Amino acid sequence: MAKKPEKKILITGGTGFLGAHLVHQFLEAGAKNLRVMASSVPGWMTDAGVEPFAGSVTRPVDVAAATKGCEAIYHLAGKVSFAYDGAAQMNKIHVEGTRLLCEAAKENGVKNFILASSSGTSAITDDGEITDESYPQPLEILSKWPYYASKYYQEKTALKAFDGKGERLVILNPSLLLGSGDERLSSTKVVLDFMARKLPITPSGGLNFVDARDAATAFMNALDRGRHQERYLLGAVNWTVRDFFSRLERLTGVPAPMFSVPKKVAVAGSNLISSFYKHWNKPAPFEASEVEMGEYFWYFDSLKAADELGFAARDPQENAPGYYQISPRTFSRRRTFRKVDAQDQIPNSGRDIVDSRRSIPDSRRSIPDSRRSIPDSRRSIADPRRDVPGVGFGGNSFLRLAARMCGKAPPFRQSPSRKRGYAASHRLAA
Repeated sequence: MAKKPEKKILITGGTGFLGAHLVHQFLEAGAKNLRVMASSVPGWMTDAGVEPFAGSVTRPVDVAAATKGCEAIYHLAGKVSFAYDGAAQMNKIHVEGTRLLCEAAKENGVKNFILASSSGTSAITDDGEITDESYPQPLEILSKWPYYASKYYQEKTALKAFDGKGERLVILNPSLLLGSGDERLSSTKVVLDFMARKLPITPSGGLNFVDARDAATAFMNALDRGRHQERYLLGAVNWTVRDFFSRLERLTGVPAPMFSVPKKVAVAGSNLISSFYKHWNKPAPFEASEVEMGEYFWYFDSLKAADELGFAARDPQENAPGYYQISPRTFSRRRTFRKVDAQDQIPNSGRDIVDSRRSIPDSRRSIPDSRRSIPDSRRSIADPRRDVPGVGFGGNSFLRLAARMCGKAPPFRQSPSRKRGYAASHRLAA
């Protein structure tokens, strides 16, 4: 008698930051039945026996074909954007795409559905309280940002659509994912923006983050150990944004923004600066929504995931370089940095990853004196004030604009060197 083919494990978004780590860990565990649904699948996956499936979760024909012969689905596909104008696209991918995938899964007899959501659908407060899965979801706060609103309704859609007899839906909510392999900057952009000195102030809120490898391990365990319709928060530590920036400053040599301002001033000022750039059809150095998010606290504990899924987060105090690694492709795509030399690269998970202790610029050597003229050929990022009068990267400009908008006097005078702006060309340390 012919042996029945082994049922597949479908991973949507398996080529993304978290998805690639999940695929890698499945392969290390000896899995031979993986199917990855993405627009394209890298060679290292197909060489390892992963079945590629080209398609989109927003097309019914694609999800119907992709879910055939599957025993489980990991739904990781999504779009990460904190711009206010991306709501329609994110709703289409997160909400409509999840509904189509759940319906196709039910039609094809799939019994296990593991959904990747975000801690931002649960763990946001304005007072720093540490929350868990039992707390009410803060809809009034999370609805400020289209990304988190779409993830909230994605959860609700999955809970309603995948609740038949014998079906099991498990929702995992990781916090800010850090670590190696984020070539699309879906999560680690905050580190790169810090290194490029795009952040004008230090927000007064707090954050939680986790290594993508630890989150991927919890996702693997959820297939066997996760309970139906339960949510699991995945995070390593709760730090203030100031503590997080201080750690980045020690690791990179790039000074953190010196100033903090009241929440109302920060939000109003960031929106005003963004409006200037939008008026001149220029990309702003930061998203106004990200400044507002930094004024809230994203604290929680992961005891439930630790008890039920065996989740264990590595200590960022002991593994700091691993948390802040950036892919060399990222540097080559960003004109902020020169391309990394081959001797600066080390293999990691089948890819070359830059060790952050060697790849981060030394601020004492890489940032020229602003009083000196810098040839255009060496400018890696144009000074925005060449295009938008009166607006720059520096914290001084931010504070002055915010204060004027709020009808207050600027808190300090702007020095001549600040008026000339920062030279944003950085050189990687040898």
